[in-house]
Amino acid sequence: EMKRGLRVQRLNHAIAEAVQAFILPEVNDDRLAQLEVAAVDLAGDLHNVTIHLVPGQGQEVFPPEELKEPLHRAEPWIREQLMEHVSLKKAPVVHLSYIPLVRRRA
Repeated sequence: EMKRGLRVQRLNHAIAEAVQAFILPEVNDDRLAQLEVAAVDLAGDLHNVTIHLVPGQGQEVFPPEELKEPLHRAEPWIREQLMEHVSLKKAPVVHLSYIPLVRRRA
């Protein structure tokens, strides 16, 4: 059980890095391309992953309803991309969640 927890943690990290560095910059919607990964929650059974996205530093904060449809459309594509960038036997079903946080500059 402990080993599985560590594996999930490692994969959460790998997915976050891949989405941030390789996948989001390639997405064909500028509103999505400027988002940042805040957290990744991969289910223990590895079948589903929720990727929590927030507005990038200094970027426009879009109302959630404006991004609902584009995020939903991007999910299957992001799932395919994960297979290329993260070593997974089977790609988890991707759920994108947008948190419209206003991030103050520190």
